[in-house]
Amino acid sequence: MSISRTSGYLDGEIFDLPGILVSSVYKANDKTVIEAETDYGIPEECPHCHTALHKHSRRSVEIAHTPMSGRPVVVKLTRDRKRCPECEKLFSCLPLDWIDERRKMTTMLRNQIIERSMNIPFTQVQEIYGISDSTVQRILSDYFAEMDATYKFPLPYSLGLDEVRIGHTFRTTVTNLEFRCLIDFLEKRNGPYLYEYFENRYSKEERSLVRFVCTDMYRPFKKPLHDLFPNATWVIDHFHVVAYANRSMDDIRRCFQSRLDSPQLAKGIKKRLRYTLLKRKRDLLKDEEIKLQTIGIIIPELIQAYELKESFFEIYEQGVRLDAEQAFLDWEASLPQDKLFKPFKDMGKMVHNFYNEIFAYWDSEYLSNGYTECANGIARAIDRRARGMRFDLLRGILLYNPKALKRGIVAGQSQGARYVSKSTGEIFTASTLPTDIEDDDIEELDRVVTRLDEESDEDFDEYL
Repeated sequence: MSISRTSGYLDGEIFDLPGILVSSVYKANDKTVIEAETDYGIPEECPHCHTALHKHSRRSVEIAHTPMSGRPVVVKLTRDRKRCPECEKLFSCLPLDWIDERRKMTTMLRNQIIERSMNIPFTQVQEIYGISDSTVQRILSDYFAEMDATYKFPLPYSLGLDEVRIGHTFRTTVTNLEFRCLIDFLEKRNGPYLYEYFENRYSKEERSLVRFVCTDMYRPFKKPLHDLFPNATWVIDHFHVVAYANRSMDDIRRCFQSRLDSPQLAKGIKKRLRYTLLKRKRDLLKDEEIKLQTIGIIIPELIQAYELKESFFEIYEQGVRLDAEQAFLDWEASLPQDKLFKPFKDMGKMVHNFYNEIFAYWDSEYLSNGYTECANGIARAIDRRARGMRFDLLRGILLYNPKALKRGIVAGQSQGARYVSKSTGEIFTASTLPTDIEDDDIEELDRVVTRLDEESDEDFDEYL
């Protein structure tokens, strides 16, 4: 152990540790040790009998601190206790503001751990700060519980709901579709659970403000949504609807391949035409257009199916609901009787089963659940980063990450990532929320929003 001691005492302010005197700083076992002592808050004389106090005893404690020069830091702090010789009262040091007594670490370290744990695995945080990953998880758990107990996201005009499979269980993502920010990430997706959650967390008046709820075709959503949000219209996300068209196109291609006598031709269609048939006509490259024209001469049924798929997509290009409904009826009437086109007929039945919810898309002014799908992708990415992460930690990282909160902030103005204090009713934004975590600058926020838009588009491309 090499020791490099300072001469005399240094004011702890030099290390951002006010109220202590540092006697030495040295390296031990790959850690930097700061030895210090304090009699913070102990008076010079007894306030009762005004007698000078005598030293009574000393107690030492090790407090973890933020790293220096890439090494973890420990503050070995010795606290004095003094006694009045007349009335024999004992006086101990007052608590120092920068010490988290529960964790035996500085509040600066705790805040750094919270910030870093949002973006890197817990095991890496353990290596950087010289503490166990279980301690990291407990710190985060306490922080998220404090946030949950103090703040909540208000319900928006347009609410997004979707399920995502995390840890062999379907979870529910709840989003504000107006301002593209998370409201909550729920442990389950079944109807009774959703009903209990919204009823307990939001008043009837708050729930009555929701006008549109956008989801997929998961039927258990229907009854709780109708009861919880009496003034809301259920809108089925159009990306889930048009996905059926691509799925039907793929089913028809496979069905046609199974009819072919030539295995080579069947393999060639799968290898060279599959993704071309799933592309929109407007996105085809010149060689892909020629490829489809050529195959249309040999296999006209396949190109006929492609045109039916395209015409179904075009339903969503209609400007008003009446035109969209008529376009659907025309599309349905154009379906051939051949069994080969049965997947499209089944898709037509699906539209009739959810007719009002699907065509409510036009009533909602083209509401999309795209941001919710993007949030699902982020949840999967965090889960991949730390397999087996407890659900409460995953939820907290999604909701309370500074960058996630800032998605509701554009050019410094709050666009929906708001908290309502349960005690005072005061509204906070991510930038005014009481926290020691430093905010990102506006340029970084704009980059985050741009990246989220790109990720959303990639999710849709992969989904469709």
